[in-house]
Amino acid sequence: MKRLIACFSLLLVVMAFFFNVQTSEARADRSKPKEGDLINVLAVIDTAYFTNFSNPSTDPDNPTTCYNPYNPADHCSSWRHHVFLVANDPRGIYSSSADTPDDNYQGTARLNLIANVNDRVSFQGTSASLNSKDTAIVYGITPYRGDVFDPFTIQPFTQTNAVALTNPIEIVKNGDKTLNITKSTQHFAPLVATVKQKGTELYWIDFAVYKLADDDRTQNLYGYFRWEPDITVQ
Repeated sequence: MKRLIACFSLLLVVMAFFFNVQTSEARADRSKPKEGDLINVLAVIDTAYFTNFSNPSTDPDNPTTCYNPYNPADHCSSWRHHVFLVANDPRGIYSSSADTPDDNYQGTARLNLIANVNDRVSFQGTSASLNSKDTAIVYGITPYRGDVFDPFTIQPFTQTNAVALTNPIEIVKNGDKTLNITKSTQHFAPLVATVKQKGTELYWIDFAVYKLADDDRTQNLYGYFRWEPDITVQ
C-alpha cells in the first residue's frame, strides 16, 4: 500500500510539473506579440496639379503645406481631389470622400482600414504616370492627432532581379505576344508602422515632386509638399 501511495504521489508530482511547464509556455505565447498582416497603401499623386504651384518649397524639412493656390482661404480641401489612396487590406477596406461621406470606395483622400493590433501598414507614393513622366515620392509621415500607429519609419529594400521593360513595344514570336523585359536592380523605400490600437489618426504626409524637363528625359526636383489625409483603423 505504501508503495502504491508513493507511486501515486510521484505521478501527481510529474503531472503537476508538466502542467506548470505547459502553463508557462502558454503564458509566454500570450505575452509575445503576434506578427500581423501587411497592408500596403499607395498614394497616387496628381503631379500636374502640384507643378502648377509657384515657388514651392525646396527644403524637405519645411515643405509647402496644403492650400488652394487659387483660393488661399480654402485650406486643404482642393488637395483631396489630387491625391488618391488605395490599399490591399486583406481584411477589407473602404474609403470615403470628404465631400460625399456616404460613398465608400478606394481612390479617395480618406482611408478606412480594417486591421488588428500588430498588423503592419506600408506606405508608398507614385505619380499618376507611375513616375514615368513626373515623379512623386513619399518621404515622411508625421502624426499630429491620434495614437493608432507606432512611428512610421523608412524600411528600404532592394529587388536584385526585378522585372523591367527594355522596350514597351510588344514583340510577336511564333504568333504569341511577349513583352521585351529584362531583370534589373530596383530600390524601394516604404514607410512602415505597426498598428497598436484602433481609432483615427491624422497625419502630415510629406512628398517630393520631380518634374520632367523639356528634353523628355530628365526629372528635376520641383518641390516638397505636405498633405493632411486621415486614416481610420477599425
